[in-house]
Order: sequence, then C-alpha cells, then structure tokens
Amino acid sequence: MSSFSKKDEMNLAIDIGTRTVKAVLFKKENKGIKILNYGKVDYPFEKNSKKNDLKQTIKETISEVRGFKRGRKIIVGLGEISGPNKMIMTKGITKKYIFQRKSPLKKISQKEFKKIITVAQERSKRSVAKNFSLKKAKNLKILKASIEEIKINGHQVSNPLGFSGKELKFSIFNSYILKEDLEFLKRIFKSLNLNLVNVLYEPYTLFSLLESFHSFQNHNAAFLDIGGDFTQVSFIKKGMLMETKPFSIGGQEFSAHLAKWAKIKEEKAEKIKIAYSRGLIQSSLAFKIHNLLEKDFKNWLEKVEIILNRFFPSDSFPSFVYILGGGSQLLEVKSLLYESKEMDKIWKKKNFLPPKIEFLKPKHFINIEDNSKLQDTQGIIPLSLCKEFSLNFQAGNAQKI
Repeated sequence: MSSFSKKDEMNLAIDIGTRTVKAVLFKKENKGIKILNYGKVDYPFEKNSKKNDLKQTIKETISEVRGFKRGRKIIVGLGEISGPNKMIMTKGITKKYIFQRKSPLKKISQKEFKKIITVAQERSKRSVAKNFSLKKAKNLKILKASIEEIKINGHQVSNPLGFSGKELKFSIFNSYILKEDLEFLKRIFKSLNLNLVNVLYEPYTLFSLLESFHSFQNHNAAFLDIGGDFTQVSFIKKGMLMETKPFSIGGQEFSAHLAKWAKIKEEKAEKIKIAYSRGLIQSSLAFKIHNLLEKDFKNWLEKVEIILNRFFPSDSFPSFVYILGGGSQLLEVKSLLYESKEMDKIWKKKNFLPPKIEFLKPKHFINIEDNSKLQDTQGIIPLSLCKEFSLNFQAGNAQKI
C-alpha cells in the first residue's frame, strides 16, 4: 500500500478494541501533534457478533469524527486480541539470540549481518506460530520488527558493521498478525473506500509513547491495559518491551456481573457502571455496586499477580506500573492498587518496595495539543498511534502493509 506523504496534514488513527472502536483525527504540528477530533462507537451488545459488525462499527465511528475527509491516510492499531469475539489476534515478543562467528577476526559485513538477522527472524516466526496454533510460519505477517540491542563479545554497540569478535548477541522485537486477518482488515477499508496505509501493534506504540518521557533503560515496568473483554499486561525489562500477556477479565465482565445482580440488560448495566465511575450514582446504590465490584477486582488482581510472578523473577520486579483503559476508571482499581492489603502482600512476598503506580491520561504527555474529548485513560492508545504515525511521517520510514 502507499507510503506516507508530507503533503497530507490531517490523518486518522483507529483503535480497534474488543468492545469499542475509537478514531482520532490529528495532524503533525512543529515537533508535536495536534488532536482535532475524536469518535467512539461500541459494538452491538450481542453474544455472537459477526464480521460485518466490525465493518459497520468502523464506519459509524469515522462518521462521528468531524472534519474527516475521504482520501486521508488511516492507520489502525491492534492489541493482542481485537474486534468482537476475538476476531483478530496479534503477537509481539522480544527474542534474544547468540551467534558464534566462525571468523572472529574478520569484520562484520552488511551481507553477513543480514544473513544472521534472516536466520533469527525465521526462528522467531516459527516460535510465534505456535501461539497461533499454526503448522506453517509463512501464514504470519510481520507488523513491526526492531533490533533492540546488539552486543559483540559482551560490549554493546549501536551498529555491528565494521566490528570484529567471536560472539554476536542481540535482541529483536517482532509483532505478527495472521495474513488472513490482515487481508480481512484491508478488505473492510477498501469496501468503505478508505485509505488504510498501516496497521500497528498497540503495546509497542504505547511503549514508544511512554519512552518519549521516561527512560526505561535501567528499570523494569509493567503496563496494565484494562479493556472491554481482556486485560493486557505488557512487560518492559531494561529498556525493551519483552512481551504482552492478555487474560480474560475486562470492563465488560464487571458490567455483566452488574447486569445479572440488578436483573437488567448489559447495555443498561454498562451505562450505570460508567455513571458510577464518574461519581454520578446516589450513595446507597453506589455502596452496593462497590461491594459487588470489589469481589470481581480482587479476582482481577490475583490474575495480575500470577502473570507478574511468571514473568518477573524475584530479583527484577517492576519499579513502575502504568494503568490505562476504560476499566481503569473504576474506583475499585485505584483502591486496590494504592491502598489494599492484597497489593501489599504481593510486594512483601518479593521483598520489594511498592512500585510507582501511574494512571495514564493524555495530559501527561508533552508536545501534544488536544482540542477533542481525549481526557481519560481510554485516549492513551489512540494517542500512541498518532504519535507513532507522526514520528514515521517525520522520518519518512513508515512500514508498508
């Protein structure tokens, strides 16, 4: 598909979630970006959503964005699981490789290094194919590939070309999507006569956005993105996004529990939950909702602890935890993470001081002017897509799909 052009000022970023589609109209301005308008539409509240529901929701979301004109470039962001009913899946992971060179005194040439990278990429693809239950890695398409670290004989270098040495050690981040899922997305936008130019892996765009104001070089961190159907936990170790693990508890589970308790439809329960998160429910009812949701969130916290324990050994627990997503707006998340005995137990088990916990909002980021409704944590992912687009736009190195 076409690459980026410096002639176009306004562009559109679309975040395809598991319960909603969000769209942001933006333009590059000096060293930053300017958010012009914002749209958000939920999928139909049905147990068995169809592929056409995604197309219709994308269409409705774009129609909400005032000022958007056909022909503008569009980028789409995907999490590990996107669309209704787990319709689209991606996988991102950083793998470490060690190669022992046969001629250590010989300087590394571009041809040799390219050959080594090709071998490493094939290994990565075969490994990730197992996540998709694929027999053949050729059914995967790379969304993002980035060499994160290179060492020669234990010494870090930015570029290995021209260096000699026996051991070449490097880390590569790759994100993948099934080719059939990518083709499905491209067909949707083509049928809507829209100019889709790129598909991005959202955990990496979020990592890039946060890295722009906080260096993770000497720290470990975790991102908790509480979405509609899933919570995604991303792990950062020594300046590298290592992997993202989703688990099936998200904001919609809280809505479903509330609907069952109140004997109402989920759509109405979702509205009550949002009103509750904004402090707009009378105190007697709010107290009952709090007691109901608190049990759900304790279960959520247990899942978070299990995943953190699996990924971070006892000597490397994260010193920063960033929270975002629609589900994070509920008061129970803050009370559990800031004040609960359950959270204290997690850190005491590891003999670590509690991490710095930050609930991300668009206002935290510099060089971004926002004239839209991007006020809460739900706006972080669309914002990261805009930022990534802007950086590629400026450098002229956007990847084609």
